[in-house]
Amino acid sequence: MDADYPAKGVKFARRNTASECENHGYVTDNLDIGALEEAVASARANPFDGMSADDAEAAVRDALNDIGDECPGCDSRD
Repeated sequence: MDADYPAKGVKFARRNTASECENHGYVTDNLDIGALEEAVASARANPFDGMSADDAEAAVRDALNDIGDECPGCDSRD
């Protein structure tokens, strides 16, 4: 499997489902379920080379599930 396989779907998904912390640069989840489902639908409709639609969906979900909803650099001490 290509090491960059989730990149195509994640780039699309991050436009809507995630954003970058302005202070620290960490990617955080926007908790937008509609955007997540749109990214999954796109991955299924246009699977990565050599992947099934199910595998492409799993790759996008796995990549996006690794993104937290809070920046690890932000805390009450900032």
